[in-house]
Amino acid sequence: MSKWLLTTVLFICFFIYCGAPQQPGQTVPSSPGAEVAYTQLSESELQRLLKVLPTFIDIIEKEGKEVELKGKPGDIMSSMQAMGMVNKQIAGLDAKLRAQGMGWNEFWPAYVKTMLAYGALLLDSLKVETQKEMAKNQSEIAKMEAKLNDPKVSETEKQMIKTSLEAIKSFQNMFAQIDTVYAKVPQTNKLIVNKYKNELDKLLDRD
Repeated sequence: MSKWLLTTVLFICFFIYCGAPQQPGQTVPSSPGAEVAYTQLSESELQRLLKVLPTFIDIIEKEGKEVELKGKPGDIMSSMQAMGMVNKQIAGLDAKLRAQGMGWNEFWPAYVKTMLAYGALLLDSLKVETQKEMAKNQSEIAKMEAKLNDPKVSETEKQMIKTSLEAIKSFQNMFAQIDTVYAKVPQTNKLIVNKYKNELDKLLDRD
């Protein structure tokens, strides 16, 4: 499994969070959850993170399979708080990160903000084409819905059409939700992360 996939799996719940951003300057809790996701990221914070991130990725590759997230099903905040406690499940994680220059209580907020901004940049690069495809889908949806009311269309074909419609609408809802999440990322965070995107790409095994 690639480093990118492992890191993404560990971070996936942040892609579906739609909570309100925390204001810059507010205190970051020692066991951060969703509330830190939209705070300001400093360049020095990201520079330090880049030095520690390889160690974190290596640890997750070796021990991440043992991590059990105990958030309540369907409770996004609970899931995020569980993610913020990964250091309690991997023995020596804080000490190993601290040895590289950034303990868990500093690493986790920086990681959250960086990965959210990184994802926002990826979404921005795909957004125009995705929206074009979604616009094309609207005309296809209209045609398919018309067929559902056509008595000449067989029940078998109608069932296939229903399945396709559900898939299209599911994607549209998912995209709208993700777009809402990333729209809250501070522009300054995106600018800082974009400056170091090549380094992040290499660390996350992205071309």
